[in-house]
Amino acid sequence: MPKQNEGGAPEQTRGAETTHNSPATQQGQQQQPPAFDRTAVENEVREAEQQRTSNLIAMGERYANYGARELAQQYVKEGKSVEALRQAILEKLPTEETRGTGTDTPASDLDLSQRDAAESTA
Repeated sequence: MPKQNEGGAPEQTRGAETTHNSPATQQGQQQQPPAFDRTAVENEVREAEQQRTSNLIAMGERYANYGARELAQQYVKEGKSVEALRQAILEKLPTEETRGTGTDTPASDLDLSQRDAAESTA
């Protein structure tokens, strides 16, 4: 009489190898790993790329005054991340010493008359 496994299904022995027959395999059904769905994977990749591109373009538009629009287009073409664009934009944003001048040039480097320079520091 064959041995039974923990689930009560009979065990079969082939040489040194013991197989356990579950109720599903006893009925002629074999359990197989889930099928690879290439279309689903392609759709996920496509959606992720569309989201990355959309985020890059939106960020480029938001910070267009700092040259980010062109930078975003470049990052889309080069496959760079949104985080990489964010870092590049942060480097282009005005700092405390350049804020309010309308340029990235510190006020001390502008060619101001003495009167204008005195007013800008007052």
